[in-house]
Amino acid sequence: MTKVNDDNQSSMPSIYAVGDITNRVQLTPVVIREGQAIADTT
Repeated sequence: MTKVNDDNQSSMPSIYAVGDITNRVQLTPVVIREGQAIADTT
């Protein structure tokens, strides 16, 4: 099973996860912001 840290990075360094696979808030605007934050910092 792949784990996700507080920065949405999985145990595989080049793979990030957002939304319903992260066990966090599953609202579309939240997921969009999480995805944008990942894109801005990688």
